[in-house]
Amino acid sequence: MWRSRFAGPPIAVLLTGAVLLACDDHDDSLFTGEREPVLVPAAWQGEWNVTTVGRLCDQPDTLSFHEEVEYLCQGEPLTTRFLPLGLECEGTATDTRIDVECDFDGSEGTCRLTINVDWTMTRNGDDFTGTARVHWVSTGGCDPDTTLCVDYTFAGTRVGDGLDGCFPQP
Repeated sequence: MWRSRFAGPPIAVLLTGAVLLACDDHDDSLFTGEREPVLVPAAWQGEWNVTTVGRLCDQPDTLSFHEEVEYLCQGEPLTTRFLPLGLECEGTATDTRIDVECDFDGSEGTCRLTINVDWTMTRNGDDFTGTARVHWVSTGGCDPDTTLCVDYTFAGTRVGDGLDGCFPQP
């Protein structure tokens, strides 16, 4: 799990929150099925200096930029700041590569929100790089109806073993 020292939310989370507020009350029971979380392998545990850049899909201009120190903790579900809501995710994680797909499909009244995330990271020693595409659509009377796609690129360098930021595993 990413445990960040950065306090501000990324644009994806802010926009998704606005869409959900437009849909009135949100019910977490609207997730699309049960999925097993992707767990952080031991080789990825550590304190990482991570840079994340967000751009509207297929556009050159930077939408968001974050640089922070984050923790990946062995055995915990893999999440990150560009995943709005705590989406249900599934995928694979090895010592050198992580591939994750996340989905949300929910509605309130006539407002319907669909979010899809495809996310890949590769690690070489104490460095990793990755990409993610976050695509969401709100339709059916949401205020406003929106289609938005954001591409994220990120890179990290391990700066510590993570022991001070990770809780002991049972």
